Amino acid sequence: MSRDSVWDALIARLESDIRARSKPSAPSDTDEEAWEEARSLIRSYAGVLGALRIGIRPEDVDDIVQDVLLKLHSLDSLRRLRLAGSPSGYVVVMVRNAAYDIVRAQVRENTFLRQLAREPSASSSQEETAPANEVMLRLREEMQLLTQEERTLLRMRFWRSMTIKDISQETGDTYSAVAVKMFRLLKRVRDRLERLDSR
Repeated sequence: MSRDSVWDALIARLESDIRARSKPSAPSDTDEEAWEEARSLIRSYAGVLGALRIGIRPEDVDDIVQDVLLKLHSLDSLRRLRLAGSPSGYVVVMVRNAAYDIVRAQVRENTFLRQLAREPSASSSQEETAPANEVMLRLREEMQLLTQEERTLLRMRFWRSMTIKDISQETGDTYSAVAVKMFRLLKRVRDRLERLDSR
């Protein structure tokens, strides 16, 4: 049985399951096996991504599988999948696109971390002499120490390239409140990194 014919049968089951779950009464006839089968097929496609040398780490595969499954959890997506000339090829493209999204997010994160490391500080000459990997590791550790709100603020500013004004509009904080939070946050991270460098 070809992968396309497997997907054809699976799409019908997934559509039926989504319809059953959307009924007002509690669904009693859900088809978890169909979703597990879809997950297994998607994982087999995602498992080959390492050979493509696009920068996918083994721990990223779960995120890719979950992303594609979430996209398939809509009747519209399943309709497009059914209309595709090759459903398995369509899913492979979805997997590849999800992988590229992860790689792009990692590039944005690394760019942000490098930018944070290059902010002017008293010990910038020490940072310049430290190996790049060591600096990246320290910055990643510092990011883990931040609160969720602080990480969100940094993501908006550096990953999404939002201005202070954009952030204030999205969060509902005043411009000056966002600017002060950002200044204090960056200063605190730089100060901690400087203390680590002086040890």
